[in-house]
Amino acid sequence: MGTSQSYSAPPSWTDIKGQVTRLAKEDTISSFKSKKLISSFIDHNGGSRVLSGRARGRAGGGAIATGGAARNIAGRLASFISAVGTHGLSDSLGRFGWTDLIGKPVQEVLNALLDRLGGDSSTIEDVDARMALSKLQERYFAEADTPERLEEILIQQVDRLEPLLEEFFGFYLHELFCRVFFERLVQRVGEAKAHSFLEVIGDVINSTFTNRTAERDLTNIDWNGPDGTSMITDIMETTLEILGGAE
Repeated sequence: MGTSQSYSAPPSWTDIKGQVTRLAKEDTISSFKSKKLISSFIDHNGGSRVLSGRARGRAGGGAIATGGAARNIAGRLASFISAVGTHGLSDSLGRFGWTDLIGKPVQEVLNALLDRLGGDSSTIEDVDARMALSKLQERYFAEADTPERLEEILIQQVDRLEPLLEEFFGFYLHELFCRVFFERLVQRVGEAKAHSFLEVIGDVINSTFTNRTAERDLTNIDWNGPDGTSMITDIMETTLEILGGAE
């Protein structure tokens, strides 16, 4: 989990900070309580509409993230995967101006894709979103041992791009959660329990999207235009609503 940087929750989050500490102290953490906590976390950040960029933050603030970095990465990822599905890996690398990666070992390609799709890491939110992309890459592309195998796996994602992006936004939400609460948990329950608790939260988020299927046809979306931006917002909002985020 990405816990190299921390960020204290706002003073107005007293209730959820207490909930997190109490739940982390329990020997067994139920899925029901974990889901309620995740829902509360989204709600404290303004709800699904605010975190997805659908609406502005509530009066009085309290949100600790805008979701903008994650949406930017999701758009670039969707654009690249769609291009590979149409043109293949080498041609797509050329179309994106990344001809230096053509013919390179697959791990070098993956590392470069993390840099180029992940963008800058100049803010804490950038780091959260980039870490989410790294986790997504590890889950889906770690088994790629050749560029040809990587191309095959990327093409497989074209028809399941929506659930793939939902998983990415789930990873991103978990990174936010870890960033906000890790340091507090270490102070109150110890590092071992902090890691264990945060792993449970991550597992609950990830399991929510297991076996999810595509609900929308995304084959004709221009990911670099307004339709693509709107679709990314829709998918992020849907992801957060599935996880219990209130509007």
